[in-house]
Amino acid sequence: MKKLLLILSLVFLAGCGEKGSSENTNPDNFLEDLTYSVDTVLVDSGDDLINLRNGLNFGTVNSQKSKLYIFDRTNQILQTIDLDRLQLEESTQFEKEGPNGTGQYVSSIQSLSDERLLIVSYQNNGIFSLKGEKEVSIKLESSKIDSLTVELEPNAAQNLLVTQNREKIFAIPGTFWEGERRFLIAKIPDLSGRVIRLPELDQISKFTILYHSNEGSTAYLPEIGLSEIDGNVILWNSVTSSIYIIDPQTESISEKSFPHKLVPAKKEEAVQQKVNSMEEFQTEMGKVSSQIHFNELLWDDSREQYFRFGNIKPTDNGGASSRGLDIFLFAYDRNLNLIGEQKMVSLNYVPDFPFFKDGKLYSYVNVEDELGFAVFTFDF
Repeated sequence: MKKLLLILSLVFLAGCGEKGSSENTNPDNFLEDLTYSVDTVLVDSGDDLINLRNGLNFGTVNSQKSKLYIFDRTNQILQTIDLDRLQLEESTQFEKEGPNGTGQYVSSIQSLSDERLLIVSYQNNGIFSLKGEKEVSIKLESSKIDSLTVELEPNAAQNLLVTQNREKIFAIPGTFWEGERRFLIAKIPDLSGRVIRLPELDQISKFTILYHSNEGSTAYLPEIGLSEIDGNVILWNSVTSSIYIIDPQTESISEKSFPHKLVPAKKEEAVQQKVNSMEEFQTEMGKVSSQIHFNELLWDDSREQYFRFGNIKPTDNGGASSRGLDIFLFAYDRNLNLIGEQKMVSLNYVPDFPFFKDGKLYSYVNVEDELGFAVFTFDF
């Protein structure tokens, strides 16, 4: 369906101002006087259709923030969006089987330099051209990677990340259901490397909730991820504000914690990890959601600053969860020092698929099955 570019200006009313606002009283807080406005823009899809059945779960933005790639894994089609013109630029057919096959169950894609794409699927990971040609196959094997057990080998590529220069591989091996997570470093093209233990990862498994029944299984898994930002690889998770910073060249690893005052630095209340009913599952989920949840770090190259969202689901006096979320925004300088934190009083959702472009925060929105973005303009 032909769609023309549409811009909708939305003003968030909060407090006594006409723009979205936030609250904090710390005079040393970079975000203390933050206000923001939001516009909604739509992508022109021309005579084609952008499949938003999975939102942007299988999307990736290039490092220049000029292209958005969306992989339609149902039809094996890669769609390229021009973010400068907000237009669907191209749809390219990929193959599922054969030498250029993406394999079954594509789980993620990652934009790389020189118009290359990492496609991660079940035991069939590879680097592809945008035309669908598989150039590098990535299979992580225990025979080549120190401390990678044969048992862990099928799950070695969890959270797989390839550096932009396509020289190093990082991953967080582990099972979905239980057990500890490890950190994997490997080299391209020989795929040799090592697996090491990072203590902070042990915190994540403590907040996994599992329910098994004859009808199937239900699980809650804390978020964990890898991002390459400003020359470093950052390992983050939703349980704690602490992160690991990895230098891809030297493979040195350092841990960074933050002196948060507005929110706890991590989840504290323990949960029952294995439950016997859906009622128990929901009870334990309430314990998790009522505690701080940290999201990935976002890099704004125009300001040379990092930003990060966090959220807590408030509860009433009886402990029951109320509607909505308390949303928090955190700011860090280029050296990852915490310089600001705010409660976003007029925002009740976490931006979806967020990224900074030209100093503005873009967040995915579905507007009547058309691809759109809520564009936040911040005024500090």
